[in-house]
Amino acid sequence: HHSAWNIGYLYLHHTAYQAMLHWKRTCEANPKMWDQSLFRDVLRIGGIAFDAPGRPELRAKRLFLGYNRSVAIGILPVATFCSGHTYFVQRMPQRRGLVPYSVHTTFQYSGAVGKTHRLREGMMWLDPPEYYAPKARGFLQYEPTIPLHLAREAGVMDVESHFAMVNPQMVQLRAAFLLAQALDRILILPRMVCGIDRFWAPHNGTITGSQTPLPIDPCPADHVLDLEGMERHLRTKEGLNITDVLREYSLLDNPAMPASVRASARTLPPP
Repeated sequence: HHSAWNIGYLYLHHTAYQAMLHWKRTCEANPKMWDQSLFRDVLRIGGIAFDAPGRPELRAKRLFLGYNRSVAIGILPVATFCSGHTYFVQRMPQRRGLVPYSVHTTFQYSGAVGKTHRLREGMMWLDPPEYYAPKARGFLQYEPTIPLHLAREAGVMDVESHFAMVNPQMVQLRAAFLLAQALDRILILPRMVCGIDRFWAPHNGTITGSQTPLPIDPCPADHVLDLEGMERHLRTKEGLNITDVLREYSLLDNPAMPASVRASARTLPPP
């Protein structure tokens, strides 16, 4: 009711035409203001009515009235029209066995680089064939040791216990990057596990109102890695892209991965 309304995906009936014209004029009159907030402000003109007299069917359909009670408004179901949180963190459609109509790469922390990586993690980004089978280089993958015995539920798991769970994973990851560099291979990131959610505001381990199970498994890479900073460093210092040094944890499960690459894998015990 009070938050910004995400308008990345809209389905409009022609009866909303006048309200949309009002929104268009408001955006033109306020070019420095967020169109998403203005959308909410326009539709809240005259108040929001959740119990409209004589319209009991609205509540049954989870609809409410706005724009002087002339427009019926509903929220698209977040299990099938997913935010970056409901898909990649809460994993709502996966846990319910649903196939989403759309996935919005919100709630992530590494800019455009992080958005692309999230979509690759979800196997929803189409790369050229050489991404899956580099001609001159191989891959390196390792099985991480994760202290899952440290996991606790929301409200008990805190920053310190989250750090105790994630830091050993980062130590292993650092060693793997060094080994991949020495062998001139591209590192396939492990499937990481996080103790708490990452968010811009204080919370008790999960965002209030979310259905996030703890620990978060798999944990999106941008929750613990500064992918945007890594890309910037690689470009500036070495003239490379982030895809020159790493791949997402789900790479070998991707249907685009050639069977010949999977078949060429060799498993070695650690020294």
